[in-house]
Amino acid sequence: MLTHECDVDAGNERLFNYSVLVCPIIDFDSWVEEYQEELGEERLKDTLGRLANREIFRVMYLPPLPPVLPHGGLMYFNEITHTHSDWFQTATPRFLASVTSYGLTKIDQMLQNVLFRPKAVQLA
Repeated sequence: MLTHECDVDAGNERLFNYSVLVCPIIDFDSWVEEYQEELGEERLKDTLGRLANREIFRVMYLPPLPPVLPHGGLMYFNEITHTHSDWFQTATPRFLASVTSYGLTKIDQMLQNVLFRPKAVQLA
């Protein structure tokens, strides 16, 4: 799960600070195994190429983070959700890594593509 650290800081008192946006990160190995079983080798190869070229707006590949994500992970923007900030005080989450400025720029670009891309079919 990916979130912003100031949003989970209990000492950060500000309006509407009780909810935290989170984005799930799917283990790359698990996804490849499931995708290949379900749709086959050729579709997997095609999808991997499209992921590498950032042509799939709903998903962003994250580089390896051993030992937790030895072959990387996929941020799945269609599943961004929220949780109460108190969860971080009781569930003992652990910090794994930070995103670089370059990485944050790429995440921002992907989010803009997901949220602001033109509609495939214009509504009346």
